[in-house]
Amino acid sequence: MHACGVAHRDISPNNLLLRHGDLKIADLGMARVMCDSQEIGLPAFTLYVTTKPYRAPELIRGLATYSTQIDVWSAGCVIFELLTGRPPPELCTEQGFERERLRGMLSELDARGASEVEKMLLRGMLVEDPAERETCESLLRKVWQTTVGEAEAAIQRRAVEAAFGLERRQDTEEEAEGPAIKRRRA
Repeated sequence: MHACGVAHRDISPNNLLLRHGDLKIADLGMARVMCDSQEIGLPAFTLYVTTKPYRAPELIRGLATYSTQIDVWSAGCVIFELLTGRPPPELCTEQGFERERLRGMLSELDARGASEVEKMLLRGMLVEDPAERETCESLLRKVWQTTVGEAEAAIQRRAVEAAFGLERRQDTEEEAEGPAIKRRRA
């Protein structure tokens, strides 16, 4: 969608369908082509998009122009909810962006045993400035590189262990005791 310049503008758990491992994005009623609206005669973007707990900071601040990055923020909030079992706290208030709450959210992931990949994703998605927020493409690339890198490292480690006879084996109780203990028993 984003590669075609389309923003969903209402990413929330209610609009994500998961069946047999396939994820589908539903309810495209708020979707919009993101371009210079004055250039093609469209009215300015509406600010009343996205379910409130998943609304990006730029929407809460009332910016009339925004990008597909609002979907990245919303998806980060959904991932946080999946990992913690509760919606994210409001990070944007009338007083401004609540950086301490964001730090608390990320700390909570540590306490709940989130993987490094999950934390990496959220650190890239839940960024206040949309210009600094990761794109979907860059997030997918990072996840791919991280998971493939970990798999390659494990394969290489196993290959080295096998090549040098360093295979880990389960010692039997008798082997673990050693010859001195065996003699005492005899």
